[in-house]
Amino acid sequence: MTKEKAKYILREIKSIKRYSMIIAGFDVDLKRIHDEIETLQMPTCPNANTGPAIQNHKDKYTLVNSLLSDEIDYMNEREEFMSLKVKAEHYYVKLKLVCESLDLISFADDFIGGVKENELKTKYGYANPYKKMIDLIMKSEEKRHV
Repeated sequence: MTKEKAKYILREIKSIKRYSMIIAGFDVDLKRIHDEIETLQMPTCPNANTGPAIQNHKDKYTLVNSLLSDEIDYMNEREEFMSLKVKAEHYYVKLKLVCESLDLISFADDFIGGVKENELKTKYGYANPYKKMIDLIMKSEEKRHV
């Protein structure tokens, strides 16, 4: 494995939290779209002033179809981020499997969690925590090929 590939894997692992937040945002948007579609499909009474003020069925169907199209687009994008997250989590699991001690697992968790470099140096005694992570990732990929 090249160092570039190891750096890519590290970036992916560090992106798990970001992927989760993006997926949660899609979930909120999908819920909103679902609620809008449901509201549009409810029967309305012109004199009751409840529900959306849509003049005819053609306008209603056009809005619903537009929202359904948006919903499909969001679901597809959400699936893309879900697959990225699953792939990154897979890398993270492989990384943890090569950690021989709880100390190394704790180090990996802290590094991925965003603990500052100086704190990592002090707590774990590594001169270059970034290099140590790259070495662990390279080791995890080498174990896969053995």
